[in-house]
Amino acid sequence: MSNEFLFEASTKLSIVIPAFNEERRLPKLFRSLYDLPGKPSDYEIIVVDDGSKDNTTAISEIFIKEFNCLGQVITLPKNMGKGNALREGARLANSPLLLTLDADQATDLSVLTHALDLLAKHHMVIGSRNLPESKTFGMTLRRRLLTKGFSQLFRLVTNIELSDTQCGFKAYRTPVAKCLFASSLINGFAQDAELIYIARSNNLSIAEVAVHWTAIPESKVKIIQDSAKSLFELLIRRRTSEGLFTFNSLLISNIAQSDSNTLIRSQIFPKGSLYLWRNQSLRVLSPDNQEVDDVRSIARISDIVPRAQIKMEKYPVVAVLELLSKEQSTGSQ
Repeated sequence: MSNEFLFEASTKLSIVIPAFNEERRLPKLFRSLYDLPGKPSDYEIIVVDDGSKDNTTAISEIFIKEFNCLGQVITLPKNMGKGNALREGARLANSPLLLTLDADQATDLSVLTHALDLLAKHHMVIGSRNLPESKTFGMTLRRRLLTKGFSQLFRLVTNIELSDTQCGFKAYRTPVAKCLFASSLINGFAQDAELIYIARSNNLSIAEVAVHWTAIPESKVKIIQDSAKSLFELLIRRRTSEGLFTFNSLLISNIAQSDSNTLIRSQIFPKGSLYLWRNQSLRVLSPDNQEVDDVRSIARISDIVPRAQIKMEKYPVVAVLELLSKEQSTGSQ
């Protein structure tokens, strides 16, 4: 009895980039994306404009059109924080694997292939500036000490041994990313540590990869204030109950996998849903917990696959994470 996640898109990797007033720095990142291995059609690029007042959205839309990849720009009405922007982007990702990148491209992408390879054995891969093989350029002594100090405090608070939680380069199996981001409550920089905490609390495997990282002038990170705020937010997060989030779930049984692919392409379900194929059944999980027109959805499913048996229920996120912790493959189309 096997589980397999199915995906709407034929792309191999979704890249989510949060951006707030980044018209000056995004062009450098976009130039580096032209050098990604493979074809543009292998990638889905999602830029989340977090309430910018400049040309962030327009520049991003031009790049996605010129790069000729699958992608979109999500323009949020107001600035809510990096964590919220990443949550919105992950919700809409449709590839088996997902990568998050900071708009300033502080982390060199030369480590990308190795990070994605590690996802064959791990649920999540995080970039680290503190491993012996890591290389950092332009990092001040104060920032180095504060970054390592935050990592040490994170270990004390969570008992999780990782060298660097705050590097913006993170790769996930997409079903894992959707569950983690949907479970997160923090909108700011502390969300990096929060996601790691939720992942480890649910027995997910995390690997670290050494990165080449360069300090970028005019960084939006206020290292002292943001580190203190992040630690406070993480302490508050530990006091909240895990797994309160529930997915809207449709269980569609007695169908062939070809029927499930037809249903996925029909656009009946909320964009960004998770599709779990198991034992002649398709479970559709909506990670944003949005309300669905149940009657209309059931009618359309019945029109496409008349023999289908349909059950509607709520599915707790802890149950999905438990299932993911047992998965050894990333799933495929």
